[in-house]
Amino acid sequence: MELQYIEKKENGKYIKRYDLHYKTREGNEKIYEMVSHNNNETIDTLSNNKTDAVIIACFNKDFSKICITKEYRLAVNDWIMNFPAGMIDEGETFIEAARRELKEETGINIVEILHTLPDSFSSVGLSNEKSKFIIVVADGDFGGNNNEYEEIIPGWYTKEEVNKLLKETMFSGRAQLFSYLWANNMIN
Repeated sequence: MELQYIEKKENGKYIKRYDLHYKTREGNEKIYEMVSHNNNETIDTLSNNKTDAVIIACFNKDFSKICITKEYRLAVNDWIMNFPAGMIDEGETFIEAARRELKEETGINIVEILHTLPDSFSSVGLSNEKSKFIIVVADGDFGGNNNEYEEIIPGWYTKEEVNKLLKETMFSGRAQLFSYLWANNMIN
């Protein structure tokens, strides 16, 4: 595939929709639809060199529980289990964003940063959004989310509770995989 040009189709408040015009190896045109946070996507910016968002896998102090949020997601019109996450604001580092997002969505605070993984694409079949996955220890009391545009219920879950949730509840892909590995002692 060879990318020929990018055509902006729609300009939403948070995301923009583009058509990517490719030439296949046999010379045919292929149009691929995608969304981006970038207001002016070009061939040079498509691989998106900045980190857009953070995802927070959060443990309690003795590592006996993981924080998972039950979140109403508008795109699927349903509740799913997820990790706290959010966009990095202009001028904010990913660590600052992780601290802010965890506090906003759960009311708890990061007390130790265990790992930060390299950037990854959040949904490579749909977007060029890059996320930073951060693993932390946190403490405090759940305060919930006061934003009327987000419905998020945080909770601490044991391995047994996570395994039960995995059988009964829809998860985001990233939270499902990490939670499964943790709950089944495949990561420490």
